[in-house]
Amino acid sequence: MRLYFTLIKNTKAKAIQCGFEQMNILCIMDTFSFETFKYEANFIQVTPNDWKDVCQTVKPDLLFVESVWQGKDHTWKGKISEISNEIIEIIAWAQQNNIPTVFWHKEVPPHFFTFMRVSKLFDFIFLTDENCIDRYKKSVAHERVYVLPFGCQPKIHNPVTTGSREQAAFFAGTYYPHYKYPIRAENFDALFDAISRYVDIHIYDRLDGKGKYRFPSKYTNHVHGSVPFSEMKNIYKKYQFGINMNSVKNSNTMYSRRVLELMASNTFVVGNHSDGIKKEFGDVMICSDDYKVIESSFKQIFSDQDVRQSLTLQGLRKVLKNHTCGQRLAAVYTAVNGILQDISPQVPTVVLADCKESNDIDQVVEMFDQQTCGNRKLYIVTKAKHDHVVHKHALLFEDGSDAIKAMFLQHDAFFLSIFNPHSFYGANYLLDMILAFHFAQVDTVTKPGSYDEKNNRFYQKNHFSEYTYAEYFYTSCSMMTSSFVKNLTYTQLVKEKIEAKCLVIDRFNYCKDQRLCPSISVMKNTVAGDKTLPV
Repeated sequence: MRLYFTLIKNTKAKAIQCGFEQMNILCIMDTFSFETFKYEANFIQVTPNDWKDVCQTVKPDLLFVESVWQGKDHTWKGKISEISNEIIEIIAWAQQNNIPTVFWHKEVPPHFFTFMRVSKLFDFIFLTDENCIDRYKKSVAHERVYVLPFGCQPKIHNPVTTGSREQAAFFAGTYYPHYKYPIRAENFDALFDAISRYVDIHIYDRLDGKGKYRFPSKYTNHVHGSVPFSEMKNIYKKYQFGINMNSVKNSNTMYSRRVLELMASNTFVVGNHSDGIKKEFGDVMICSDDYKVIESSFKQIFSDQDVRQSLTLQGLRKVLKNHTCGQRLAAVYTAVNGILQDISPQVPTVVLADCKESNDIDQVVEMFDQQTCGNRKLYIVTKAKHDHVVHKHALLFEDGSDAIKAMFLQHDAFFLSIFNPHSFYGANYLLDMILAFHFAQVDTVTKPGSYDEKNNRFYQKNHFSEYTYAEYFYTSCSMMTSSFVKNLTYTQLVKEKIEAKCLVIDRFNYCKDQRLCPSISVMKNTVAGDKTLPV
């Protein structure tokens, strides 16, 4: 079968790449979509006046058009839904040149029919709401209709911060009045009343108080004006809590970008009920229309920092694993080419452990087996005697230098993590390190510190602030790219401290000395961060 557009494999370890970077995608998008997707491939925004010139200099692999109202510089206003000559011409040109055409209808179900006629001109159609797919297939009389929810861009929306967060909540969006959207308005009022008992709420009005969608006088003192798209990423990380509102409540796939962007920013989310959000994120955020449920849950979240930070980490993990723009583009690739495309990191994770005793080997193997990430290898350096097969994925070496050489002989690129047999590494330790490379612009990610014990109390002892950059790290609680490792000797790797810029992530899933942990339950709930949402 002929591939419409070819995937370029990329094995770079630093800043995880999905493999589409060399693709040329001619597109008509709104600002939000373009700014988030442009990092995944060479997305080229065109206007009715310049697309022909662009196509003379660039050979597109794909034409991607979404249900825009205005497009780049407002040049497509009224030209998509009304099927202008310009949109007909660009589609015809693409099809004549054997370039697949994709239409993403992200306005369903409210504007189900608005873009129906124009979508019929495209080879492939994608909808944000899976509930609309069967109806849409009947209307367009073919089967090439697929679901494509919103995604987030970790290079824009991520937890990396430069300062402390305000102990407050915020909402960025529009107020929908009771007379037009009574359920949404009631939901917002309930959320506001429940949360404002505990924290101040700042409102960033998308319409800046203009028109019929202005916020009622009840909220006047909370409104802080509007914020441009370029500044929203900073607003997301300015607060501990973010409010999310959904107008579509009965879809498993149609929910706002905001909930994904907030979670990617490591902000705790409180929102009204949505079937999709409840199904995907209901265990890591407050998702309800009931004032009593919201108030009771928020009270507990507000008063317990450990629970809140554990839940935000779990939300971040879910988004980075399943809801990035790279994964959305991979879904388009899969549908267009009929070939399942997995964009999970192609490079393996290598765990290196220096084991003095046979018991050390057993300890390392046990923690290695519990890791939730796939594609991992275990390299053990030891002279200890052992009378059994250590592990099917393990290689044993007597000399550490030989282990390093073997890594580079067997793998073009890899992530390296060093396990100390006397430390604790929770199940998501490696996975969270790997996922951090979605937004880390350095070769190493590390933990902020460890847990310690004083006066029979278990507490966190940090060297660094979480989600900041630091100038040194300790190898036994870090992950490095192979491009960084190639400049180090085995002795340097195991001596612990290395001076180099690194990204500090969360504090969970690591304890330097597991003997300090008073019980398995404390280890699991405090160190591993397996907190649950209060009910």
